[in-house]
Amino acid sequence: MSIVIRALDSSALPQVAAGAAQTFRHPWSAAAFADSLNCGYCLLGIEVDQQLAGHALFSQVLDEAELQTIAIYPQWQRRGLARLLLRQGIEQLRQQGVVRLLLDVRAGNHAAISLYESLGFVLDGRRKGYYPAEEGDGVEDALLMSLML
Repeated sequence: MSIVIRALDSSALPQVAAGAAQTFRHPWSAAAFADSLNCGYCLLGIEVDQQLAGHALFSQVLDEAELQTIAIYPQWQRRGLARLLLRQGIEQLRQQGVVRLLLDVRAGNHAAISLYESLGFVLDGRRKGYYPAEEGDGVEDALLMSLML
């Protein structure tokens, strides 16, 4: 199995948006990803045997960065790809002088929270009712986390 992590450009956005749509109930659109790229965000993709298996989008302001969204598409989940993708993103950010990486995550996304904690992220706070619920109506809290690089 060949795994490659690389920066993606606008030509990959149809695939990225399709992958996000498979992964999330409220996915980012291709236009939202395009706007992010136009603002200078970094979009990384992880490919397995030349197939796009996931993506991560990072924004950066001075010495802080934020993980805007990350997805490993359903058929590729539970293979350690999110960990590889995040580690690569963290290393790239560190090389660019970033000292702190921020993110928010659904309070009910226990797998993601466990991954972030295993990489050294700590809980900074909670945003009440931030996300639309994954199932049914209602809202879900976001946990605010950060990692000192």
